[in-house]
Amino acid sequence: MNIFIAPNAFKGTHNSVEVAQIWAGVLGDKHQVQTLALSDGGDGFLDAIHFLIPELSRRTHLVTGPYPEQRVNADWLWDASNNIAYIEVAQACGLARATQPLRPLEATTFGVGELILAAQKAGAEDIYLGLGGTASTDAGSGALRALGWNFVDDAGRDIGQDLTRLNQMVVGGAQPPGLNLMTDVNNPLLGDQGAAVIFAPQKGATPRDVELLEARLAAFWLIARDQLGMNLSFPGSGAAGGLGAGLSLTGQAHLGSGFDLIADLGDLEDKLRWADLVVTGEGAFDSQSMMGKATGRIISLAQSKRKRTAVIAGSIAPGSLPMIDYAVALQGKSVRDGAVDLLSQLGS
Repeated sequence: MNIFIAPNAFKGTHNSVEVAQIWAGVLGDKHQVQTLALSDGGDGFLDAIHFLIPELSRRTHLVTGPYPEQRVNADWLWDASNNIAYIEVAQACGLARATQPLRPLEATTFGVGELILAAQKAGAEDIYLGLGGTASTDAGSGALRALGWNFVDDAGRDIGQDLTRLNQMVVGGAQPPGLNLMTDVNNPLLGDQGAAVIFAPQKGATPRDVELLEARLAAFWLIARDQLGMNLSFPGSGAAGGLGAGLSLTGQAHLGSGFDLIADLGDLEDKLRWADLVVTGEGAFDSQSMMGKATGRIISLAQSKRKRTAVIAGSIAPGSLPMIDYAVALQGKSVRDGAVDLLSQLGS
């Protein structure tokens, strides 16, 4: 059998590259396999890109972490032949890098701006930023500060993190190169499906914190509209705590799909045509998995080509699997055990 293995990351245990390699080691003992490590732009974005383009050089830059007093070593990838940089924003301000206790009202994207500057200094003409997995909900104001912007109140004083005091955005600094914002999140900046309401609770925000963060984002949106004539609450602007919204103010940013980028680089269509069975998975498969997530998109594409499909996941919510041929819920077992269980279901 030809088996195409295309997992997403199992957060907290393995990135998608590791999962693909583990499953290939098990399933490849009895079948022909090909692999593609998925990413939607969040944690593991760099690993997925580097797996596909191993000749890229990995660079490390010391930047501001999730909180202003934090310093972290953040990796990014450099394509010297094409002057392209790949940045995973979670390397700088990722939730996984946040110190405890979580402080959602203080989290910043300043380190992302520092990474953009590092790539620009290296000569980048295009930058692909994987958006997701952040501890921040600052509408990208931190990243803009690092790029030379200032945010002041009605007396011209710096407002710090409290965007509700914002009276004027002072544009400054050098113009960044082209910013390709890679995400598969369609949430807007504001409202019931926005950055604060949907994602901030995962970052440690209490109901009161969510209200304050929503007010900050709304103030930022209002000044951007009134001063710069830009509407920042568009589909995808809520990704990475509103980072996509803030970076769009540079005039150099364009939203794209992290999944589509990986698919193009990894010859997804060819691998789907070759496959008899498509195996995907993630840490928790639930109703949201089929709503734009990488695992759901792989399943939909495979089924549209009448391929058999299998899901291996840490947990599988009841009723969330759309006519899957094989399913394995790990329930505490290892990622490798999941592939062994699938092999058993296949009769091998």
